[in-house]
Amino acid sequence: MDRTKAPAYKEIDNINFINPQLKKLNNGLELIVFKTGSQEIVKIELILDAGIIKQNKNLIASTTNTMLQEGSKGFTAEEIAEELDFYGSHLSLSIDKDFAKVTFFSLEKHLEKGLKIVLDIIQYPTFPQKKLDRYLSKRLQSFKLDMEKVKDLASRKFTQELFGKNHPYGSVAELSDFSNISRQDLIDFFETYYQPSNCKMVIAGQFSNEALVRIEDSFSAWKNSDKKILSSENFVPPKLETLDFLIEKKDAMQSGLRLGKILFNRTHEDYAKMQVVNTLLGGYFGSRLMKNIREDKGYTYGIGSALISQKETGYLTIVSEVNASVSKETINEINKEIKILQTELVSESELAKVKSYMLGRLLRAVDGPFALSDTYLNVYLYGMDWDYYRKYIKTIREITSEEIMQLCQRYLKVESLIKVIVGK
Repeated sequence: MDRTKAPAYKEIDNINFINPQLKKLNNGLELIVFKTGSQEIVKIELILDAGIIKQNKNLIASTTNTMLQEGSKGFTAEEIAEELDFYGSHLSLSIDKDFAKVTFFSLEKHLEKGLKIVLDIIQYPTFPQKKLDRYLSKRLQSFKLDMEKVKDLASRKFTQELFGKNHPYGSVAELSDFSNISRQDLIDFFETYYQPSNCKMVIAGQFSNEALVRIEDSFSAWKNSDKKILSSENFVPPKLETLDFLIEKKDAMQSGLRLGKILFNRTHEDYAKMQVVNTLLGGYFGSRLMKNIREDKGYTYGIGSALISQKETGYLTIVSEVNASVSKETINEINKEIKILQTELVSESELAKVKSYMLGRLLRAVDGPFALSDTYLNVYLYGMDWDYYRKYIKTIREITSEEIMQLCQRYLKVESLIKVIVGK
């Protein structure tokens, strides 16, 4: 090997995506099965349409999901933790605005043991009052600490103004919410939304046909309740009288910044193209915002932008924490970089670098059964399949500097951006 020469590289022009096996059980549970990989590890992930947007009280959705592991009909919280640890299995619970997730990893030889726990907590959680009180107390203390941080205050304000305080996407927790949750609230939410007909299940990894049959048979016994699943509230962008918000903290050493606007989710025809725009602007370490505000100006350790897709809508956000003395200067530099993209063509070399980065990132996102299933799920939940990514690859390879300029002119007018500063 000659280490004086860089290894050869090949441009990515195509990715061979592995198609899943799609099934639906008699109880309405949808199965997405990726039987691939080299190690006998199984991932079972339940994706429930039970995200924050479904709650009628703040904190209910996240508390319900977290409390699943705090005890069930057949297992105490301690038994759940000890059993999973003994067999080298792992259980994680997460939630976002749209979905609640229960994710379980296990070696195939210990799958049956873990399945008993997962099935018990997804069907018969007990929501013990003492565990609930302890959980809310700890979360309240964390909340109070977070409310002293400029980044969290900026995020809250940005979310409220972007979506509107009265829409579930825009609602944020308040101190009073922690004393307004009852065990019955969790039970009602669970019985309404934790049903097989309201759930999709991913099974991924290298496992035997017998293991797959065992999983299907086990979850076929999961029964729907008689509670009606409520539809989500349609999102209507709020009409804002002002787009600039300053929350002063006189003792702040840093200011938390959030800029952005409502755009669209990944079902929109321009979403993939705007991913290229976002990557150029602030979507990776070599982005223009990083070069200007971090490397050149030294205003911050890090700054980035992201294009967020949700079921009802999507949005662009620019995020940073900067020295409090240069808050407004940072906003001006962000506006400057956007205007440059609107008026000057991106060079061929810079665009080629961004395209290579994005295609390489997609290649990594389908490397292995778990990453593969996560990437597929990102589009399956929007009613799409691998065709989305085939078009995505084509879009990235073919997009031009002229198109990027036009997209920035159409979607990124600086006067349309919400701007939040918390600090000085």
